[in-house]
Amino acid sequence: MIPICEVGGGILPSLKGETEAFREPDGQRSGRKAAIMAFELQTLEMPNGSTELIVKGSLDSYSFQDLHDTVMELLEKGRKNIVLNLSKVDRMSSAGAGTLLDILGQCSNADATLLLRSPSPAAKQVLQMLGLLDLFTVKE
Repeated sequence: MIPICEVGGGILPSLKGETEAFREPDGQRSGRKAAIMAFELQTLEMPNGSTELIVKGSLDSYSFQDLHDTVMELLEKGRKNIVLNLSKVDRMSSAGAGTLLDILGQCSNADATLLLRSPSPAAKQVLQMLGLLDLFTVKE
């Protein structure tokens, strides 16, 4: 997976920890620096039969599809206990929160359980502001 940069609606591939000058749609360099939105997803099969996904970085409109697709693949394989470890989420947008809500619904439809483990302050704040936190099973 390639982390991406976003500035003013433009998206550039980037390496973690770097910035790149942004080119406007007309090809001119703007001199603005692109902000990096790094995202990582690690899957762990636990001895108790659950699958833990460790989410790192920004969970937003650029990264949510990877998380969603991974959980859907697990459900298609018959996994019934999904744990999302959100302790390393440093930024979450409403799109990320919406994805968590959709995943909760998909798990319910598949008779699977979803647990949010150790949500970071950033993740917890967004879920609380949107009134969604109480919908999830959360383990600190």
